Amino acid sequence: MAVAWWLSALARCSRGLGRALRRALSGGGVRRFGGPTWTRRGVSAEEDGEEAEALLRSTVEVEERLTEPRSLLSKVQVTQRLTEPRSLLNEVQVSQRLAEPRSLLRNVQVTQRLTEPQSLLSEVQVTQRLTEPRSLLSKVQVTQRLTEPRSLLSKVQVTERLTEPRSLLRNVQVPQRLTEPRSLLNEVQVTQRLTEPRSLLNEVQATQRLTEPRSLLSKVQGTQRLTEPRSLLRNVQVSQRLTEPRSLLSKVQLTQRLTEPRSLLSKVQVTQRLTEPRSLLRNVQVTQRLTEPRSLLNEVQVSQRLTEPRSLLRNVQVTQRLPEPRSLLRNVQVSQRLTEPQSLLRNVQVTQRLTEPRSLLNEVQVTQRLTEPRSLLRNVQVTQRLTEPRSLLSKVQVTQRLTEPRSLLRNVQVTQRLTEPRSLLRNVQVTQRLIEPRSLLNGVQVTQRLTEPRSLLRNVQVTQRLTEPRSLLSEVQVTQRLTEPRSLLSKVQVTQRLIEPRSLLSKVQVTQRLTEPRSLLSKVQVTQRLTEPRSLPSKVQVTQRLTEPRSLLSKVQVTQRLTEPRSLLNEVQVTQRLTEPRSLLNEVQVSQRITEPRSLLRNVQVTQRITEPRSLLSKVQVTQRLTELQSLLSEVQVTQRLPDPRSLQNNVPTTQRLTDPRSLQSNFHTTQKLTDPRSLQNNVHTTQRLPDPRSLQNNVHTTQRLTDPRSLQNNGYTTQILTDPRSLQNNFHTTQRLPEPQSLQNNFHTTQILTDPRSLQNNVHTTQTLPDPRSLQNNILPDP
Repeated sequence: MAVAWWLSALARCSRGLGRALRRALSGGGVRRFGGPTWTRRGVSAEEDGEEAEALLRSTVEVEERLTEPRSLLSKVQVTQRLTEPRSLLNEVQVSQRLAEPRSLLRNVQVTQRLTEPQSLLSEVQVTQRLTEPRSLLSKVQVTQRLTEPRSLLSKVQVTERLTEPRSLLRNVQVPQRLTEPRSLLNEVQVTQRLTEPRSLLNEVQATQRLTEPRSLLSKVQGTQRLTEPRSLLRNVQVSQRLTEPRSLLSKVQLTQRLTEPRSLLSKVQVTQRLTEPRSLLRNVQVTQRLTEPRSLLNEVQVSQRLTEPRSLLRNVQVTQRLPEPRSLLRNVQVSQRLTEPQSLLRNVQVTQRLTEPRSLLNEVQVTQRLTEPRSLLRNVQVTQRLTEPRSLLSKVQVTQRLTEPRSLLRNVQVTQRLTEPRSLLRNVQVTQRLIEPRSLLNGVQVTQRLTEPRSLLRNVQVTQRLTEPRSLLSEVQVTQRLTEPRSLLSKVQVTQRLIEPRSLLSKVQVTQRLTEPRSLLSKVQVTQRLTEPRSLPSKVQVTQRLTEPRSLLSKVQVTQRLTEPRSLLNEVQVTQRLTEPRSLLNEVQVSQRITEPRSLLRNVQVTQRITEPRSLLSKVQVTQRLTELQSLLSEVQVTQRLPDPRSLQNNVPTTQRLTDPRSLQSNFHTTQKLTDPRSLQNNVHTTQRLPDPRSLQNNVHTTQRLTDPRSLQNNGYTTQILTDPRSLQNNFHTTQRLPEPQSLQNNFHTTQILTDPRSLQNNVHTTQTLPDPRSLQNNILPDP
């Protein structure tokens, strides 16, 4: 409405000037406003006529008046204003003002103003927004918007001012405005204005006006106006201003202003927005936003300031500040400030200042200050500022400021945000964000976010996200997300995506195995096992190391060590170090994310196996087997043994004999039965005992009770006894009882004695019986 008013005023002014000019040129007198008349007199009159004519030509080349709301202006190089939440802006040379804190600007030559929270801006030539759950978007260069806080910003060459939290901006070449929820725009050269939440804009080269929900706009090279929060801006040459905290701007040469929190901007050629849970996005180069705090920013050449906690910035030439302890800064040519103890700085060409104890500085030529303990910054030519503890920044050419703890950032060229659990993103070079504290991000061409603490991500070239249990995803280079604490991801050149428990993903070129604490991973081109909290994935040509909180992140081609009790990782050409909650980021060429237990991965060219804790994996290209929480992993080009799918009574008894990865004399005999992968109601009674993370002799007794992820009535009681991860002499005795796989009432008794994983003479004898994977009612009673 304001634009229409100004245009109408301009038209009226131009008409008045035209009449004045005609009278002047015709020799008549024209009276000024309250002044005397003037006539043509020789040269002065001619000069006045020329000036008036020039003024007329400059002021009015066209008369246009907009009298209806929610209309669009096309033809880039205009100003875009966002007055409503949940709108998108795309690809124009407009001015954008950011009036709220905690927003990011990314890499556009256009100005954009967002006045509502939860909006996104992203860099591609198409914007895509998902407004309903369980929806799919495939095969486009689109923008994805995430409507929850803890947004990401990645890869921009602009100056960014964030005044509001949770907003993002990503570089696109068109502005897009959504005026109604759940609307799509398709394939025109138009400008789209979205005024309601949950709408999508997609790849248009025209001007389009959407006044009703459930419409599409696609392929635009026009102006986009965002009037509602939860909108996206991508790939525009405009200025964007963010007026709400926690917002990100990514990869644009413009200024972005986001006035409400929870908006994203991302740099890839496609933006994707998920506004409801259980939605899918497939087969695009898009940006994904994570709607939880502790967002990530990746790979921008701009200055970024994050005023909210748990946000990340990656790969920018700016300054990053860490205001909380336990943060690390590494490998940047910028100034980094850490204001809290237990922080580390590594591998940067900057000057680092540590204001708290337990902090490290490594190889920098800039200044780095850590304001919170247990945070990391790595491998960037920028200044990184972390304002919360346990956050990581790695390998960016921008300035990043993290104001919340437990966030990670690694150098990738894409940003992915997940707004709801159980959502999918596939087949893109995107960035994945971790929505839980103590997560890791790894430095590749993609960012991954882990939604549970103590999880790791290692470098691959894809990102996989798991959104719903019991669903299938196959055959893409995707990122896998791990939603359980203390899990590891390691480096592959393949993407793995798990979206539902009991689902299969096939066709990858690596092996991944996620297991339980006290498990061993050894020697392959990769074994990754993810099943329970405190599990580790390992990888091809990469080693992972888990330590304790306030630990460091080290560089590839090293050895990875697991400090969780009784778990081992062997033999890769990479180093990944996991700290405990407040985990680290490590640089890889791929991201992997697992969001739900009981989920499977298929579609790799290796084998993945998920089993039980206290099991060993050794030396192969690997068999992957998922037994925990009734999940299965299927293959492509893998070896897997699963129960008969047409029978609920079939057993899969298996005898495994694994040796200690570090010893040729140690034996390990295990009998396992797999439960029905479709069983949701199996309960487990276990007592778990965890060691003191900072003590070698201290033991901790913990009782855990786990419920079915989709059931509120199922309980699982578990008792575990774990030894100190740094103690070589601690042993533990555990009694487990798991249900019979072929019977709903069968129980099983297991006595497990595990020795220290670093001992060559210790033997481990374990008998395990797992419930039928297809049984829903199996219970597990405690050992009498």
